[in-house]
Amino acid sequence: MRLTHLFQASGGRVLASTYDSLDVQWQPKKQVAFHYGTADVLDSIVIRLWDDGEMAWENSELKTATFNGGTSPISQQDHVWNGSSWVATYKYDHTYDVNGHLVRTQSSRWNGAWVLYGRDTLELDGSGNPIVNRSDTLNGTIWEMVSVDSTWYNGSGQRTETTTWISFFGMFIPSSITAWSHGADGEIDSIQTFLYWPNPAPIPYLLELRTQAGDGLLNQTFQRNQAIPSPQPDWLNYFRWIFDETGAGVAEWAPSPVRIWPNPSDGRFTMACDGADRHSQARVYDAVGRQIGGAVRADGAGRFTLDLDGEAPGIYRVIVSGGPGISIGTLTIRH
Repeated sequence: MRLTHLFQASGGRVLASTYDSLDVQWQPKKQVAFHYGTADVLDSIVIRLWDDGEMAWENSELKTATFNGGTSPISQQDHVWNGSSWVATYKYDHTYDVNGHLVRTQSSRWNGAWVLYGRDTLELDGSGNPIVNRSDTLNGTIWEMVSVDSTWYNGSGQRTETTTWISFFGMFIPSSITAWSHGADGEIDSIQTFLYWPNPAPIPYLLELRTQAGDGLLNQTFQRNQAIPSPQPDWLNYFRWIFDETGAGVAEWAPSPVRIWPNPSDGRFTMACDGADRHSQARVYDAVGRQIGGAVRADGAGRFTLDLDGEAPGIYRVIVSGGPGISIGTLTIRH
């Protein structure tokens, strides 16, 4: 297990640090300040980066929001610091339904004027929770779909899992699965993310997470490059975030064990996972990321019975969500 990032929230600010293994200490890297306007609504965020040479904090990004008498923004803008002033870069215009739920966001970039380039369209459940988010990009005058997010919730309406599919050389493939675990107080205890890699080449990728700072939410994006040793498509345990009651968030590498027997088998398996309960679900995917059948719920003892009789021999991935977070195992069918 390797700790990499630490976020500490205090007084409307978040201090982000990375672990320096040479100096064996946490080094400050980013400072985020939240500003609240009328009715304590978050209306701007200022991000500053630590300059080791100047030994000072330098302006980096500004995020602002425009409201129309309510608490939900009708428009948001991103700005960057050019050394003397803030320059607008992106704008996001929001549309809400009659119940005040967000149903669409249109994205524009600044190029002497605002130029529309993308949109997100949300499908909601009966409680107003987004269950499908379709992202499109504007290619000339034609909208092209680039990704789809599917989200699941527990009985308390808390988000528990999101699966993302992306366009990849003319076909849609799974990209990532993120699971949220909640404590007895309803607060998020951990976030765990898996990535799906379609080939073994080193690929740059982004992960965007939300960490809470007082009453505000801060988007954090990290980019890494990693060589994949396996020559076949695979799900990789990527990141887990753990939150404590002070608002601090610590990122770590942390695989979760899955026990499967018999394995290999002719298609019938029994599976157990640490922390699984009757709310946990298991989904099985083939070698190209297609889901096989529907979700299977755990029994009262936290065990799953998987019946893949009739499926072709080969290696399958099983993903367990709920309970402690998300876990992945490997099944092998032999006839």
